[in-house]
Parts: sequence; C-alpha cells; structure tokens
Amino acid sequence: MTSILRRTVLVTLTMAAIGLGARDAIACTCVVGGPPCQEFFQADAVFVGTVRSIEVRKVPIDGLRVSVYDGQLVHFTIERAERGVQGIETDVWTGMGVGDCGYPFKPGQRYVVYAGRKDGGLGTGICSRTRPIGEASDDLAYFSSLAARVDGARVFGTVAYSERDQASNLSVRRPVADVQVLIRGSAGVFSGITDSEGRYAITRVPPGTYKTDVLSPLSFSARGFSSTFEIKDPRACRVEDVWLAFTGRVAGSVVDAAGRPLPDVRVEIAPAATPDVPVPYFILGATTRSNGQFEFVDVQPGSYVVGVGLTGGMDQTVEYPRTMFPGSIDVGKSDRVEMGTLRLPEPLRRYELKGVTVGADGIPIAGASVSLQGRRFSLATSSVRTGVDGSFTLPAFEGLAYTIRAYVNVSTNPSRQASAEQTITINGEPSPIRLVLVVR
Repeated sequence: MTSILRRTVLVTLTMAAIGLGARDAIACTCVVGGPPCQEFFQADAVFVGTVRSIEVRKVPIDGLRVSVYDGQLVHFTIERAERGVQGIETDVWTGMGVGDCGYPFKPGQRYVVYAGRKDGGLGTGICSRTRPIGEASDDLAYFSSLAARVDGARVFGTVAYSERDQASNLSVRRPVADVQVLIRGSAGVFSGITDSEGRYAITRVPPGTYKTDVLSPLSFSARGFSSTFEIKDPRACRVEDVWLAFTGRVAGSVVDAAGRPLPDVRVEIAPAATPDVPVPYFILGATTRSNGQFEFVDVQPGSYVVGVGLTGGMDQTVEYPRTMFPGSIDVGKSDRVEMGTLRLPEPLRRYELKGVTVGADGIPIAGASVSLQGRRFSLATSSVRTGVDGSFTLPAFEGLAYTIRAYVNVSTNPSRQASAEQTITINGEPSPIRLVLVVR
C-alpha cells in the first residue's frame, strides 16, 4: 500500500467553470490525488475522450444572462463513457488557466475526464482527477474492474502527527502505529489498525453515511479532527487520513504594571535553543482572555521559553517591549505546565507613520500598496492603498525598526511593477516618508 497522505494546492478561483458556481475571485483549496475508486463516485460524469476543439466564451453563472468571466468550452469526442454521459460527443467547461483552476486541455489530445454538473452543464479543472490518457493507467485499470463482483467498499488512509524539529523549526511527518480507526454509520461500526507505517485499511464497507473516529494513543489527541463521508457504491473507496496532535499544555496569566489582568495580549512560545524563532503563530499561539489567562495546547515534548513581544503581530493596536517568563520549561508527554504570572511594563508608544508615494517624475501615485515589515515581526502589516494624492498612514511603535515597502502595477502584459523600500527606526514622532517608486 502506498502512502496516501494527500497533497493540497492553493489556487485562485475566479469563475464557475469548474462547476462550483463562484461569482467572485476567491482562494480555493482542493485536495489533489484521490484514487480512482474514490473520485469515480464523487464526480457526476467520467469518460475517456479526445478534444476536438476549444472555444473561449462567457461562462454562464447561476442562470444569469450576462457573465463577466471568460471560460473555455471544450468539445470532446467520447471514446469510452464510464459514468454520467451518453452518446459520442459532449462539452465541458473549464477556466482559462490563469489562476482560475482551469485545466490546460489541448486539441487532439486524449484525456480521462472527471467532471461535475452545474446549471445543466459539465465542468472540470485542475482540482479534479482529470488527466492525460498517458498518465491514467490506474484509472483505466479501475474502470475495467468495475464489472467484477465486490462485497463492499474499502476505506483506508494514514494516521500521523507533525513534529517540529526544535533546532531547525521545520516540521516532520511521523506515522503512528497500532492506532484503531473506526467508521460508524447506519450499517454498523467497522474498524482497522495502523501498521508500522501508520497505514490502515477497512474492507467490506456497505454503502451509507459514516463518521470517522480514532482511539488516540497516550500523549496524542484527535481533538479538532472530524470527518463525515458517504459511500455511494460497494465498488467505491474512501481515503481518510488522520492527523493527531500532542496533548501537552502550557498555561499562565499576564498582568499590566499595576497588576491588573490584560486581555487580548498575544503570548508566544519558542524552543529554548532558538528563543528568537518562536513556533509560528498560525501553528501554536495563545491570546489572553478577559481575565488575563492564556493556554497553549498541542505542545509537543521539549524545552521552551515563553513571553510577550518575541515577534510582532499583524496590525497590532498595542505592542509591549519583549518580556519573558524567567528561565525555560520542560514539557513532557501529556504534561500541563503552569507558568504563573507575567507582569508587563508600559506598552510601547504608538505613532502614525505618514507618507506619500510618487513616481520618478515626482507626481503622486494613487492606489499603490504600502506595508511595514519589522525586524522582529513574523508578519508584515496589512497593506494599505494610497489615496488620490499618493498619501498613506500606517501604525508604528517607539523603538522598533521597520522596512517600509510600496509597489504599484504599471502593466499586465508583461507584468511589471514600480516599487520602493526604505528602512526606518521609530525614535519619537516620525517624520513624513517620501517613497519614489521606480520600475525594477
């Protein structure tokens, strides 16, 4: 059995051409690489065909008469209709292939197509299992096996956890053996046990709706994991990958200089070996509650330091000087470590950093994007757009050094930008900034 932890790709979806009915540009996250036995029964139509021709048309969206989105209507000659289509020809919508999930079909080429149905038409894209015929040996083999008698579907996957190397701060996947995975549904409860590579398989699963549960081993938790799925056919399969979390916890409280609880303060935790490289906030972070208390969860075993101001936050309204709990702590498996109380000094003074963007000719540039990146900031501020007079305003804090960056698109074909950056340190009321944007 090969590893089936699936890859995730992030693309920009700007149209309804793949059967999702989107009206605006959004980011779409999709899982790519599910096996044929799963994708076959998820798609509304599956066929093998050759592209006769491709037309660029406005995409029909939710029955609207006028659409602002261009799409490709791909005309196919059907060689082998597997599911959801009839006859010898069909049409399939897809995007243009510039950040819109469009599949790059080519006239005269043969494909295995997995398509969804929306508003009476078929659509596909790069998030589907659609692929050239030369890359579809597994698909063709599965199609040929469908006539064979089977006694139930197969649910399989991998159970693993993510461990960060405290020296490099990089994440490493680790499989977990001897974990019992249960799927529960109206047809009953079925189970499997992971092997030394964290893999499991459950066979003879009747059609129905199921929920996946995991009997987590000591020092791990399936907190936050939830999955409900449907088996539509006894010849189908389902990939159910499970990520476990550590159960270590670190708690404490934060007060101000007068001893009053401080809410909404971002506390950070970092490996003791690399105190200037905190665990990324989006992976492990804690913000104080109304009573000043905080708690980190899912902390892996290791030695840590904890404090406020290790890095700066995104668009913070208040920043404090770097202040640490004394010493380091050791977190073992399933430990809950109580840090006590951290008293913070007065917050850093907040200023408004004002400026203007101009071109090489000195004329103000409207609509430029401007942001700040701090040396101890893990994230830049959200960008602001300059006004009609090229002006902008951003928050900045006393004693901190920043790089201020600005850019504006000057052409799209080819894509070109005019940009500028400048490094500043805030010591008292900042002077206005003048950024001259030039084409790089």
